[in-house]
Amino acid sequence: MVILFGTHPKFSEHDTGSLHPESAERLLAVRRGIDVSDVKDAIEYFLPEPATVEQMSRVHEPSYIEALRRFCLMGGGMLDPDTAASVASWEAAALAAGAGNRRS
Repeated sequence: MVILFGTHPKFSEHDTGSLHPESAERLLAVRRGIDVSDVKDAIEYFLPEPATVEQMSRVHEPSYIEALRRFCLMGGGMLDPDTAASVASWEAAALAAGAGNRRS
């Protein structure tokens, strides 16, 4: 069995603040957990390509995608009480969405 794991250095630049559950520290904790797990030898890491707006539009309205892109590029902030975004969040989101497009 192979487990695909899309990861990219840009993911850690999605800055939500040190106290937010989605901090960059979470990614390091996941990697540490994998390294000591029984499945570590089954993990195949890959660098995802960013999803295109066309691909993202399959699950989100184009107006939402554009609003999120602009929000991030203008500096980010809190989208709602639980959701933070930074300047780097747009690129990280596009890469994460692109990881989901990988077909092995």
